[in-house]
Amino acid sequence: MGEGRRGGRNPGGSFSLPFSSPLQSFFPNPKTPNPIIPLQVALPDGESCAGWVAVHAIDFYNDVSTIWAVMAGDPYLSSFRAGEGFPSGVEYRWSESPAAGAGAAAGAGTAGGQGAGAGAGAGAAGGAHPSMPPPGGHAVSVSAPVYIEKVLRWIQDQINDETKFPDDDDEAEALRVFQTPQFAALCGQIFRRLFRVYGIIYSSFFGTLEALGMAPHLNTTFKHFMFFCTEFGLLPEREVEPLEVLVKPIRKTYYLAKQGVQAAGGGGGGGP
Repeated sequence: MGEGRRGGRNPGGSFSLPFSSPLQSFFPNPKTPNPIIPLQVALPDGESCAGWVAVHAIDFYNDVSTIWAVMAGDPYLSSFRAGEGFPSGVEYRWSESPAAGAGAAAGAGTAGGQGAGAGAGAGAAGGAHPSMPPPGGHAVSVSAPVYIEKVLRWIQDQINDETKFPDDDDEAEALRVFQTPQFAALCGQIFRRLFRVYGIIYSSFFGTLEALGMAPHLNTTFKHFMFFCTEFGLLPEREVEPLEVLVKPIRKTYYLAKQGVQAAGGGGGGGP
């Protein structure tokens, strides 16, 4: 494998993105906002907010799965050590225990005394103390690629479980489930974990995807994901910090575009 494909990895030290602002050439200039941006993610009139989030949770999962499928057979993945995380000092841990439930079964622990603010290893996402495995099962250290695979498999299991994501053919039942606190918590967990996967991909695999011509698609999906999360307040600030260099210009573009829509008296819905 050529060095060009390995250039995306940042194996140690303080976090720095291994590329020069790949989004800058793709995203519109924040000074000239596009009013279409907020309209693409805003809650449509008459739509259930929870249902809108549920549909996008599935769409964003499909986006990330497609990107990761490009990487899945790469021998480079075997070079990652168990527990080696993003940002530096974070350890990936996973518990497979069914008894742990959706809240803790996939919780990632942290190493080096870091708290839940670490973008890819928030034990708090599963309700567990960073130094302890999630309740209901023993958490083991896994490599970044294995962590991604487990996250995507876990999300797929949630989406395929009709008690959690009911078929919208039965609108009444779907609406009932979507309006429960349990569903809100599950969706929050899904979006946080998808963000962590994006963090790993950008920090460790951007060079590979760029060499494969996939960087524009990655940037497009991440931009859409962040616009949606910003509109509905789906990501705690502590989660966003490790990717702030990418997130900040995206949010700026979004906020300026939304101001333009509001000034023109158009579009709107949504909100945390």
